[in-house]
Amino acid sequence: MREAEATRMKVVVLLGWPAWSSLSPVVHEAGFRAVGLNWRYLPLDIPPGCLSVARAVLGSPSVAGANVTMPHKEDVLALVDALTPRAKAARAVNTIIKKDGLLTGDNTDGCGLLQALAAKGATPTGRKVVFFGAGGAARGCAAGLVQAGACEIVVLNRSLDRAAALVNSMSAGGAGKLRASVHRWFHEDEDARLLADVMEGAGVVVNATPVTRKPGASPIPVETLGRLRLSRDCVFCDMVYRPAVTGFLQQGQALGLPVVSGLEVLLYQAVPAFEAWTGRCAPVGVMQAALLSAAARDGVPGGDQLGFAQVSDGW
Repeated sequence: MREAEATRMKVVVLLGWPAWSSLSPVVHEAGFRAVGLNWRYLPLDIPPGCLSVARAVLGSPSVAGANVTMPHKEDVLALVDALTPRAKAARAVNTIIKKDGLLTGDNTDGCGLLQALAAKGATPTGRKVVFFGAGGAARGCAAGLVQAGACEIVVLNRSLDRAAALVNSMSAGGAGKLRASVHRWFHEDEDARLLADVMEGAGVVVNATPVTRKPGASPIPVETLGRLRLSRDCVFCDMVYRPAVTGFLQQGQALGLPVVSGLEVLLYQAVPAFEAWTGRCAPVGVMQAALLSAAARDGVPGGDQLGFAQVSDGW
């Protein structure tokens, strides 16, 4: 049975815009080879508003599932037949599992971030969490952190409506115990004192915007850093992994805080997706080695500065 499965070609696709620049193919194909599966992982560039073209792709018998990245994590809700509890909580999907012709949407961003935090000895339980951004990546991570016991969530975003929609979703699952607030950010009227006030006492700060793709860039103005009153063990996390150490993470390091890179989240969110598609235990050590090697080869600056926790196939 296993031999027949290993020789049968299956495909997992990545739906995004752009998708071609992702390091996910390297991570998953290394995992497929390690467990003896003749599977491929293929990125598909799908422009915004054109997600319907993915229906035919996902309907192919050779397709076992998919990952979903920006900007489709929310729109893809209309494409699936069912949602896992964590995808329902996030109202966003980053993983599609295909079984008996039915498509189930899942979200592994939150558990990926939680595992990355745990690898640094950190937990969101009882902590205040601050998010920059309110898109699909923020939704997945926020749902995971709230379900893990975060007591307060603050969202800063260009659009107050999107930020409010995110915290309302999180509050609905928080049994009335979650404190939540939203604030407009990235506008000309932004006030450094406002940022210092809303971030006071934060235990986890997450950048879930593309702002930090520009080297040295951060949603936090440099002149504001000295005003921040964070928890002494606060963790700065960035969902962006090009560069590996973003300007935002450099700020965290300058404050003497632990940081979590998008490379780390990429690895840990890949594990539950891999296991859901294949039914096999993920060879995490192999996947990590492939990711770090690809990041170095592709010129993702700063990967050697992360202090990645060394993992084995048994975690």
